Amino acid sequence: LNGIISMVDHGLNDCFSGFGETTIFWCDGLDYYHQYYDVDKVHYGKLNFTPSDPNNAASVVNELSLLLTGGRLNSNSRNIISSAFQDAGDSSDGLRLAQKLIAASPEFHSTSTFDATSVDRPEMKTPPPSDKRYKAVVFMFLDGGSDSHNMLVPHSGCSDSGDKKTSYDHYASVRGQIALSLQSLLEIDASGSGQVCSTFGLHPNLPHLKTLYDNEDLLWFANAGILQQYVTEDNWSEKTDKTALFAHNIQYQEVSNMDIYEKQAGRGVGGRIVDVLLRNGFSAVATSVNGVADALVSSVATNFILDPWLGLQKLNPSEWAQKIWDPVKQLNSGTNLGSSLFGETWSNSVLKAVGENNFLKDTLEATELQTTFNDTELGVQLEIVAKLIKSKNARGVERDVFYVQKSGWDTHENIQEDLDELTSEMNSALQDFTTEIKSQGAWDDVTIIMLSEFARTLTGNTGQGSDHAWGGNYFVAGGEVRGKQILGQYPEILSEDGPLIIEPGVVIPTLAWDSIWNGVVEWTGITNPDDLDEVLPNRNTFINDLFNQIDIYTTGAQPTPTNPSPTPPTTGSCEDSLLRAKIVKDGRKITRDCTWVKNRATTSRCNLTGVKDHCSSTCNVCSPCTDSTLRFKFEYNGRMITRDCTWTGNRNKVGRCAIPGMESTCPVTCGAC
Repeated sequence: LNGIISMVDHGLNDCFSGFGETTIFWCDGLDYYHQYYDVDKVHYGKLNFTPSDPNNAASVVNELSLLLTGGRLNSNSRNIISSAFQDAGDSSDGLRLAQKLIAASPEFHSTSTFDATSVDRPEMKTPPPSDKRYKAVVFMFLDGGSDSHNMLVPHSGCSDSGDKKTSYDHYASVRGQIALSLQSLLEIDASGSGQVCSTFGLHPNLPHLKTLYDNEDLLWFANAGILQQYVTEDNWSEKTDKTALFAHNIQYQEVSNMDIYEKQAGRGVGGRIVDVLLRNGFSAVATSVNGVADALVSSVATNFILDPWLGLQKLNPSEWAQKIWDPVKQLNSGTNLGSSLFGETWSNSVLKAVGENNFLKDTLEATELQTTFNDTELGVQLEIVAKLIKSKNARGVERDVFYVQKSGWDTHENIQEDLDELTSEMNSALQDFTTEIKSQGAWDDVTIIMLSEFARTLTGNTGQGSDHAWGGNYFVAGGEVRGKQILGQYPEILSEDGPLIIEPGVVIPTLAWDSIWNGVVEWTGITNPDDLDEVLPNRNTFINDLFNQIDIYTTGAQPTPTNPSPTPPTTGSCEDSLLRAKIVKDGRKITRDCTWVKNRATTSRCNLTGVKDHCSSTCNVCSPCTDSTLRFKFEYNGRMITRDCTWTGNRNKVGRCAIPGMESTCPVTCGAC
């Protein structure tokens, strides 16, 4: 409506939600231009309808009705608009007002008869506060494809420091001129995460993320990305035929929608979360503070769009505009039975939208924060989110899904300089946000999930940047997050001879976004399998690797096993592992099984680090029952991987313990002692 009002009053430009492009940077000065300058300079075109009898209100309204509604405007509405025309002043003002009022009528937005009564249509009522616990998810999108390989970096304590195994030196050799220096990295402890390195490093401009991680309020997901199904370097192309990898627009849609087969087409993942919550009795709202967000498109939920710099606009926003709300309410009054269903829908929508919009604007303006946010693109957005969280009781909201976005991550050139600026802004904005939310006592009620359409190539380009790629590293933060861990699996080899790297330095993801979202969605209160399938239509493709709430958060019940419980080993607690393990012998790593230990020199081989735990029967150490402390190889989802028993117990323990050979290797973890 404001776009149409802007066109009628000011011609085609972008002022006050106008449909055109920028013609003037001082929209509030348009009235001055109208009075003293050539107004044709401030628009790209204007409406030029001239009535046959400009001073006759009834005649003007009849002609406009014919042009704009096919003559369907009912007699009561014509009288309302004619009366407003006469009260407007001169005929020029009356013509503008008449056009705006017709554009607000149900006949303008439908093609059938609107049978109005004199009864006022109910307006929005102020929502009552809720006694349910509040929760909010902040969808933080890094637009352009973030180079997260320089956010989470292997540092030290790596399993193999050879030329082709992940270590800092290996990372630096692969990344070349765009690698971060070892000395600059902010160290984080990953010793309990079953990763290839026990210590990782964060980008030096992310000290707040390090603080959150160290305080167990942030966790990283390694090598995550959009997956149609699990793939390998040999079949990735044919097994991703439902999407277009490496394209900004397509991957933005995939990350926003989380619906690669389009089973829930037309709705974003955040929109579906809110839809399901509403259906389940929660008061839930989706709000974007960065324009229209595909992630929040919903079937039934209210979707607010806020400009972080200008705030919310009211209907008819310019200060000198003609007053139209009273006649708009009269035009959208109650109706008799049999009136246009589409017109009825419009009238309900316009009164609801204007009422909610005005209420939210007034609520935000009355909300004061304790923290001063930096005046940056991400800072001003998170400041609005913080105000909305603080006003949750006034808004009567139990669940919020917010969308914020930071642009500029498409770093094809000068990545070090650009990433320094981008990470610094993100770190500062998140620090301000954390400080404010903690001051509100709401930190446990918030989850921040960082996303991007894709990561970037490990190898740099000739412009000292990196290009579009696939798998990357992302984080989730919040007061209830089970932090200080890295979930997923960081690649063991980063060079192109590794099984997960395709030319030119593109990492194939091993963790699907569906797996991550599953735990986050459960935290919001959606736990019914059918509801989860609606929110995440492709999640069952990764059923054995879905994170549950308890994996990501310190709250939540253990999930019901989807696989049969493992059977105890037939030989009791004294059993050799059936899997091949990484063993250090004579200063080098070899991969062997317990048959090799038994073949010859058994005593000396049993004394090699970790062998007694791995081959307890051969080494005659049957008590107490222990997990293998070695890393071992096994087939998983069609490919050979190397993991340890920490990985087995990280999530979906029942399913992972059912892998052939796992019970004998990790009997304590699998409860098979």
